[in-house]
Amino acid sequence: MHKRLPMMLVVALLVGGVAWYVSQQKSPTMEVASSLLLPGLMDRLNDTSKIVVESRDGSVTIVHEGGQWKVEEFGGYPAKPERVRQLLFQLGELRIVERKTAKAENFPQLEVEDRTSRDAASRAVKVLDDKGEPLVDLLVGKSRPARAMNPPGHYVRRAGEPNAWLVEGELAPGGQPTEWIETSVVDLPVDRVRQVNITPTGEKTIVVNKSSPEVQLFSLAEVPAGFEVRARATVSSMGGLLLDARLEGVLPAARFADQQPTATAVVETFDGLSATVRRFENKGEGFLTLEFAHTPDRVVAPVPPPSDAPKPKEMNEGPAPAGLKKPEEVAEEVEALNARVQGWAYRLPDYKTRLLEKKLDDLLKKKD
Repeated sequence: MHKRLPMMLVVALLVGGVAWYVSQQKSPTMEVASSLLLPGLMDRLNDTSKIVVESRDGSVTIVHEGGQWKVEEFGGYPAKPERVRQLLFQLGELRIVERKTAKAENFPQLEVEDRTSRDAASRAVKVLDDKGEPLVDLLVGKSRPARAMNPPGHYVRRAGEPNAWLVEGELAPGGQPTEWIETSVVDLPVDRVRQVNITPTGEKTIVVNKSSPEVQLFSLAEVPAGFEVRARATVSSMGGLLLDARLEGVLPAARFADQQPTATAVVETFDGLSATVRRFENKGEGFLTLEFAHTPDRVVAPVPPPSDAPKPKEMNEGPAPAGLKKPEEVAEEVEALNARVQGWAYRLPDYKTRLLEKKLDDLLKKKD
């Protein structure tokens, strides 16, 4: 029994020594892991004047002017301030988990290589103060998905430094201008739309309408004798010109001040809202300007179908219409819409802008 005591003492000393050695080896890492990647940034967020994000898919520059954040690539279109705050706070809260490679040949594997190559997969995020001095100059690489024990993380490298790092925290540096703005321009439900007039320059006006909000499909108002509608779906889609209209690009409307529109459309609702849409050309792409008005004198009462008549196929089989708005509600809506779109020309999806390129002959065919 007494002979075993020295052996147990030796084992205990060995275990203690190993533990001490490991703790000494780990202590610098633990110290690093508790530190912020960008110390002091949170104290200087109010000094931010410009944000630049560059990636192989594109770049975006957001500048702070006149108390407002603006997207340079979209001619100074307003950026969402909450999106700007989100990125700045995400950067300020990044914490180091561990040091990674310092070998430049390994940077592409983590996607933190310099952006000198067109094929570089890294994303460069720069935050500048009002003097143009960098507050942040960071290369963002691959992300590490969140797991049960690990929060979300990213591989990053501070520009000009040899070490890559694994950091923890959310980080979403959007590289496309549309990621920084409100893309919704207007959303006018087809339930409310009574009539749409589309006039290509030098062509006959196309008029599509319906008799009540409950009717789902729009009809061509005048069909010449001996002709019929070529595709009912195309005609009806014109009634949805301003349904969920989301921009894909935007320019100052002043760009088209000296141009004549290639087409003009007027959208009228049952409850007195009127929208004038003008189409312009820019480098082969269609841009639309919008102007809204409250026209209570043009309100047309819906025509309900006879109660004893069979339900026509045009009637909406889906949810009941959301309902029309009161005059004061329409007036407020018009004011808010004009404040949003005044001074801007929007590039909408092609299937929207192509509607204003249609001619009356495109919608008709001779009867068999």
